[in-house]
Amino acid sequence: MLIETKFITFSAFVGSWFLVSGLFWKLFERCEKAATDEARTLASNWMANYNPGEHINHLAEIFCNSFDNVFGERHLTWKCFFRSSAASTISVIVMLLLWIGIRPNEVIETNFYDSMTALISWVLVWNLLPDYLSLLQTRLIVKRIKTHPKLTILWLFIDIILTAVLAISVWLIVFLVFYLINSQNTFSEFIDVFSNVILPLSNGGDPIPSPGVIFYSTFFTSVWLWLYIVSGLLSKLTNSANTTFAIVKKLLFRVDQPFISLGAMSVIFITGIYLIITPVIIVLA
Repeated sequence: MLIETKFITFSAFVGSWFLVSGLFWKLFERCEKAATDEARTLASNWMANYNPGEHINHLAEIFCNSFDNVFGERHLTWKCFFRSSAASTISVIVMLLLWIGIRPNEVIETNFYDSMTALISWVLVWNLLPDYLSLLQTRLIVKRIKTHPKLTILWLFIDIILTAVLAISVWLIVFLVFYLINSQNTFSEFIDVFSNVILPLSNGGDPIPSPGVIFYSTFFTSVWLWLYIVSGLLSKLTNSANTTFAIVKKLLFRVDQPFISLGAMSVIFITGIYLIITPVIIVLA
Protein backbone atom coordinates (compact mmCIF):
# COMPACT_ATOMS: atom_id res chain seq x y z
CA MET A 1 0.00 0.00 0.00
CA LEU A 2 2.85 2.40 0.80
CA ILE A 3 4.45 1.97 -2.62
CA GLU A 4 1.05 2.31 -4.26
CA THR A 5 0.25 5.62 -2.55
CA LYS A 6 3.67 7.06 -3.37
CA PHE A 7 3.23 6.06 -7.02
CA ILE A 8 -0.20 7.73 -7.06
CA THR A 9 1.27 10.89 -5.54
CA PHE A 10 4.16 11.01 -8.01
CA SER A 11 1.90 10.40 -11.03
CA ALA A 12 -0.65 12.98 -9.89
CA PHE A 13 1.96 15.69 -9.34
CA VAL A 14 3.62 14.98 -12.69
CA GLY A 15 0.22 15.20 -14.37
CA SER A 16 -0.67 18.45 -12.61
CA TRP A 17 2.75 19.94 -13.45
CA PHE A 18 2.19 19.05 -17.11
CA LEU A 19 -1.27 20.65 -17.14
CA VAL A 20 -0.24 23.78 -15.19
CA SER A 21 2.86 24.36 -17.30
CA GLY A 22 0.97 23.67 -20.51
CA LEU A 23 -1.91 25.93 -19.54
CA PHE A 24 0.25 28.92 -18.69
CA TRP A 25 2.45 28.35 -21.74
CA LYS A 26 -0.63 28.35 -23.99
CA LEU A 27 -1.86 31.54 -22.30
CA PHE A 28 1.41 33.33 -23.04
CA GLU A 29 1.51 31.82 -26.54
CA ARG A 30 -1.98 33.14 -27.13
CA CYS A 31 -0.84 36.57 -25.92
CA GLU A 32 2.08 36.47 -28.34
CA LYS A 33 -0.11 35.66 -31.33
CA ALA A 34 -2.75 38.26 -30.52
CA ALA A 35 -0.45 41.05 -29.30
CA THR A 36 -0.02 44.20 -31.36
CA ASP A 37 3.42 45.46 -32.39
CA GLU A 38 3.05 48.24 -29.84
CA ALA A 39 2.36 45.73 -27.05
CA ARG A 40 5.38 43.62 -28.08
CA THR A 41 7.61 46.69 -28.14
CA LEU A 42 6.38 47.79 -24.72
CA ALA A 43 6.99 44.30 -23.26
CA SER A 44 10.44 43.97 -24.87
CA ASN A 45 11.58 47.41 -23.77
CA TRP A 46 10.43 46.85 -20.19
CA MET A 47 12.02 43.41 -19.89
CA ALA A 48 15.27 44.54 -21.48
CA ASN A 49 15.41 47.53 -19.13
CA TYR A 50 15.79 50.00 -21.97
CA ASN A 51 13.73 52.42 -19.88
CA PRO A 52 14.92 51.84 -16.32
CA GLY A 53 12.67 54.59 -14.95
CA GLU A 54 9.53 52.66 -15.91
CA HIS A 55 8.52 50.10 -13.30
CA ILE A 56 5.56 47.93 -12.40
CA ASN A 57 2.96 50.09 -14.16
CA HIS A 58 4.33 48.91 -17.50
CA LEU A 59 4.11 45.29 -16.37
CA ALA A 60 0.49 45.88 -15.35
CA GLU A 61 -0.22 47.44 -18.74
CA ILE A 62 1.38 44.44 -20.44
CA PHE A 63 -0.75 42.10 -18.34
CA CYS A 64 -3.88 44.09 -19.29
CA ASN A 65 -3.03 43.58 -22.94
CA SER A 66 -2.46 39.88 -22.33
CA PHE A 67 -5.69 39.58 -20.37
CA ASP A 68 -7.69 41.20 -23.16
CA ASN A 69 -6.00 39.05 -25.79
CA VAL A 70 -6.96 35.84 -23.99
CA PHE A 71 -10.45 36.63 -22.66
CA GLY A 72 -11.51 39.54 -24.85
CA GLU A 73 -11.68 43.27 -24.18
CA ARG A 74 -15.33 43.13 -23.08
CA HIS A 75 -16.20 41.01 -20.08
CA LEU A 76 -19.97 40.70 -20.50
CA THR A 77 -19.80 38.56 -23.63
CA TRP A 78 -20.34 34.87 -24.34
CA LYS A 79 -16.80 34.69 -25.71
CA CYS A 80 -15.36 35.78 -22.37
CA PHE A 81 -17.69 33.47 -20.43
CA PHE A 82 -16.86 30.40 -22.53
CA ARG A 83 -13.13 31.04 -22.28
CA SER A 84 -13.46 31.59 -18.55
CA SER A 85 -15.39 28.31 -18.30
CA ALA A 86 -12.69 26.46 -20.23
CA ALA A 87 -10.01 27.85 -17.91
CA SER A 88 -12.16 26.93 -14.89
CA THR A 89 -12.54 23.35 -16.08
CA ILE A 90 -8.80 22.96 -16.57
CA SER A 91 -8.07 24.48 -13.16
CA VAL A 92 -10.53 22.03 -11.56
CA ILE A 93 -8.69 19.13 -13.22
CA VAL A 94 -5.37 20.51 -11.91
CA MET A 95 -6.76 20.80 -8.38
CA LEU A 96 -8.21 17.30 -8.67
CA LEU A 97 -4.76 15.96 -9.51
CA LEU A 98 -3.26 17.88 -6.59
CA TRP A 99 -5.89 16.40 -4.28
CA ILE A 100 -5.04 12.93 -5.60
CA GLY A 101 -1.37 13.60 -4.93
CA ILE A 102 -1.92 14.98 -1.44
CA ARG A 103 -4.56 12.45 -0.35
CA PRO A 104 -3.72 9.16 -2.14
CA ASN A 105 -5.28 7.08 0.65
CA GLU A 106 -8.61 8.86 0.18
CA VAL A 107 -8.45 8.36 -3.58
CA ILE A 108 -8.26 4.58 -3.17
CA GLU A 109 -11.51 4.62 -1.19
CA THR A 110 -13.50 6.81 -3.63
CA ASN A 111 -16.26 5.64 -5.96
CA PHE A 112 -15.60 6.60 -9.58
CA TYR A 113 -19.24 7.14 -10.58
CA ASP A 114 -20.08 9.17 -7.48
CA SER A 115 -16.88 11.19 -7.88
CA MET A 116 -17.58 12.12 -11.51
CA THR A 117 -21.20 12.98 -10.74
CA ALA A 118 -20.15 15.21 -7.83
CA LEU A 119 -17.41 16.98 -9.80
CA ILE A 120 -19.57 17.68 -12.84
CA SER A 121 -22.44 19.02 -10.73
CA TRP A 122 -20.06 21.12 -8.63
CA VAL A 123 -18.42 22.65 -11.72
CA LEU A 124 -21.71 23.46 -13.44
CA VAL A 125 -23.53 24.83 -10.41
CA TRP A 126 -20.86 26.22 -8.06
CA ASN A 127 -17.77 26.89 -10.18
CA LEU A 128 -18.38 28.46 -13.59
CA LEU A 129 -20.18 31.61 -12.46
CA PRO A 130 -17.94 32.34 -9.40
CA ASP A 131 -14.84 31.90 -11.57
CA TYR A 132 -16.32 34.26 -14.16
CA LEU A 133 -16.89 36.85 -11.42
CA SER A 134 -13.36 36.24 -10.12
CA LEU A 135 -12.08 36.93 -13.62
CA LEU A 136 -13.90 40.27 -13.66
CA GLN A 137 -12.49 41.11 -10.23
CA THR A 138 -8.93 40.38 -11.38
CA ARG A 139 -9.48 42.52 -14.48
CA LEU A 140 -10.51 45.46 -12.27
CA ILE A 141 -7.57 44.89 -9.90
CA VAL A 142 -5.11 45.02 -12.82
CA LYS A 143 -6.57 48.35 -13.88
CA ARG A 144 -6.03 49.60 -10.33
CA ILE A 145 -2.42 48.44 -10.47
CA LYS A 146 -1.96 50.44 -13.68
CA THR A 147 -3.19 53.64 -12.06
CA HIS A 148 -1.55 53.01 -8.66
CA PRO A 149 1.66 51.05 -9.44
CA LYS A 150 3.28 51.86 -6.08
CA LEU A 151 0.49 49.91 -4.36
CA THR A 152 0.97 46.79 -6.51
CA ILE A 153 1.66 44.40 -3.62
CA LEU A 154 -1.33 45.74 -1.72
CA TRP A 155 -3.61 45.27 -4.74
CA LEU A 156 -2.31 41.72 -5.24
CA PHE A 157 -3.25 40.81 -1.67
CA ILE A 158 -6.61 42.54 -2.07
CA ASP A 159 -7.20 40.38 -5.13
CA ILE A 160 -6.45 37.22 -3.13
CA ILE A 161 -8.70 38.35 -0.27
CA LEU A 162 -11.62 39.24 -2.57
CA THR A 163 -11.27 35.93 -4.39
CA ALA A 164 -11.33 34.08 -1.08
CA VAL A 165 -14.42 36.02 0.02
CA LEU A 166 -16.11 35.15 -3.27
CA ALA A 167 -15.22 31.45 -2.98
CA ILE A 168 -16.36 31.27 0.66
CA SER A 169 -19.60 33.04 -0.24
CA VAL A 170 -20.36 30.31 -2.75
CA TRP A 171 -20.10 27.66 -0.06
CA LEU A 172 -22.20 29.80 2.29
CA ILE A 173 -24.88 29.75 -0.38
CA VAL A 174 -24.55 25.96 -0.53
CA PHE A 175 -24.96 25.83 3.23
CA LEU A 176 -28.05 28.08 3.13
CA VAL A 177 -29.64 25.87 0.46
CA PHE A 178 -29.10 22.77 2.58
CA TYR A 179 -30.29 24.69 5.63
CA LEU A 180 -33.57 25.49 3.88
CA ILE A 181 -33.94 21.83 2.98
CA ASN A 182 -32.92 20.54 6.38
CA SER A 183 -33.27 23.05 9.22
CA GLN A 184 -31.21 20.81 11.50
CA ASN A 185 -28.01 22.05 9.86
CA THR A 186 -26.27 24.75 11.88
CA PHE A 187 -23.68 27.37 11.01
CA SER A 188 -21.20 25.59 13.30
CA GLU A 189 -21.50 22.55 11.03
CA PHE A 190 -20.57 24.72 8.07
CA ILE A 191 -17.51 26.01 9.94
CA ASP A 192 -16.56 22.44 10.82
CA VAL A 193 -16.88 21.23 7.21
CA PHE A 194 -15.04 24.25 5.86
CA SER A 195 -12.11 23.96 8.29
CA ASN A 196 -11.80 20.15 8.26
CA VAL A 197 -12.79 19.23 4.71
CA ILE A 198 -12.56 22.14 2.25
CA LEU A 199 -9.44 23.97 3.43
CA PRO A 200 -7.24 20.85 3.98
CA LEU A 201 -8.41 19.26 0.69
CA SER A 202 -9.92 16.26 2.45
CA ASN A 203 -13.09 14.38 1.54
CA GLY A 204 -14.02 13.79 5.18
CA GLY A 205 -14.45 10.06 4.63
CA ASP A 206 -16.96 10.41 1.80
CA PRO A 207 -16.41 8.34 -1.40
CA ILE A 208 -16.00 11.49 -3.51
CA PRO A 209 -13.24 14.09 -4.02
CA SER A 210 -12.81 16.95 -1.58
CA PRO A 211 -15.03 19.98 -2.31
CA GLY A 212 -11.84 21.94 -1.70
CA VAL A 213 -11.00 21.09 -5.32
CA ILE A 214 -13.70 23.51 -6.42
CA PHE A 215 -12.85 26.08 -3.75
CA TYR A 216 -9.17 26.41 -4.66
CA SER A 217 -9.75 26.33 -8.43
CA THR A 218 -11.47 29.73 -8.10
CA PHE A 219 -8.04 31.27 -7.43
CA PHE A 220 -6.85 30.53 -10.99
CA THR A 221 -6.90 34.11 -12.29
CA SER A 222 -5.24 35.40 -9.11
CA VAL A 223 -2.48 32.81 -9.51
CA TRP A 224 -2.04 33.88 -13.14
CA LEU A 225 -1.67 37.51 -12.07
CA TRP A 226 0.90 36.65 -9.37
CA LEU A 227 2.79 34.34 -11.72
CA TYR A 228 2.77 36.94 -14.49
CA ILE A 229 4.25 39.63 -12.26
CA VAL A 230 6.84 37.27 -10.73
CA SER A 231 7.84 36.00 -14.19
CA GLY A 232 8.07 39.55 -15.49
CA LEU A 233 10.27 40.68 -12.63
CA LEU A 234 12.51 37.62 -13.00
CA SER A 235 12.77 38.23 -16.74
CA LYS A 236 13.61 41.89 -16.16
CA LEU A 237 16.27 40.92 -13.61
CA THR A 238 17.76 38.34 -15.95
CA ASN A 239 17.69 40.48 -19.08
CA SER A 240 19.08 43.60 -17.43
CA ALA A 241 22.17 41.73 -16.24
CA ASN A 242 25.21 42.06 -18.48
CA THR A 243 27.19 38.93 -17.65
CA THR A 244 25.87 36.97 -14.66
CA PHE A 245 22.81 35.63 -16.48
CA ALA A 246 24.25 35.85 -19.98
CA ILE A 247 23.47 32.21 -20.87
CA VAL A 248 19.97 32.37 -19.41
CA LYS A 249 19.40 35.67 -21.16
CA LYS A 250 20.46 34.23 -24.50
CA LEU A 251 18.23 31.17 -24.13
CA LEU A 252 15.10 32.80 -22.72
CA PHE A 253 14.84 36.37 -23.94
CA ARG A 254 13.77 37.13 -27.49
CA VAL A 255 13.08 40.73 -28.41
CA ASP A 256 10.63 39.73 -31.16
CA GLN A 257 8.71 37.32 -28.85
CA PRO A 258 8.57 38.88 -25.37
CA PHE A 259 5.43 37.01 -24.29
CA ILE A 260 6.99 33.67 -25.21
CA SER A 261 9.94 34.74 -23.07
CA LEU A 262 7.58 35.41 -20.17
CA GLY A 263 5.96 32.03 -20.77
CA ALA A 264 9.32 30.27 -20.62
CA MET A 265 10.19 32.04 -17.38
CA SER A 266 6.82 31.12 -15.87
CA VAL A 267 7.28 27.44 -16.79
CA ILE A 268 10.75 27.46 -15.20
CA PHE A 269 9.32 29.07 -12.07
CA ILE A 270 6.46 26.54 -11.88
CA THR A 271 8.88 23.65 -12.42
CA GLY A 272 11.09 24.91 -9.60
CA ILE A 273 8.12 24.97 -7.22
CA TYR A 274 7.14 21.42 -8.19
CA LEU A 275 10.71 20.18 -7.77
CA ILE A 276 10.68 21.51 -4.21
CA ILE A 277 7.19 20.40 -3.19
CA THR A 278 6.82 17.01 -4.90
CA PRO A 279 9.62 15.15 -3.02
CA VAL A 280 8.28 16.44 0.30
CA ILE A 281 4.72 15.25 -0.46
CA ILE A 282 6.00 11.86 -1.67
CA VAL A 283 7.93 11.37 1.58
CA LEU A 284 4.84 12.27 3.62
CA ALA A 285 2.45 10.16 1.52
